Amino acid sequence: MVEMARELQQLNEFHEQLATLEPVAQASLLRNGFLPETTAVLAEAGIRCLPLIESGNADITDGAVDRLEALLFKLRLASDAEGIRKTLNELEAVLQKRRRLEKCDLRFNLAFFAGMGLAVAVLAIIVLYLLLR
Repeated sequence: MVEMARELQQLNEFHEQLATLEPVAQASLLRNGFLPETTAVLAEAGIRCLPLIESGNADITDGAVDRLEALLFKLRLASDAEGIRKTLNELEAVLQKRRRLEKCDLRFNLAFFAGMGLAVAVLAIIVLYLLLR
């Protein structure tokens, strides 16, 4: 119990420090900062990542996603993870949703640029046809 209280205090200090930094520094701290050992505090740290993932800033979002992946990895390995199985499943669902959104964005961008390339090619053919007529 003492260990959990100490780690919770460290987590609070981590988030206080995080709030004072610029987005790029926040992303770095999210990736490389304090990771708890206690299962309950790991779950709490994962929950605290959720607003950061939805922050709207790409650097912070990417750092928070990386942090959540690390936290989930540690939670899956924890011997007493059964007690927080529902939280673990919910956090994994958030991560899966984020991955699906990234894939959709990638597909949209690829389709958009392929369409633009095709339009430019057609336009070039029309211009060449008109010039060589």
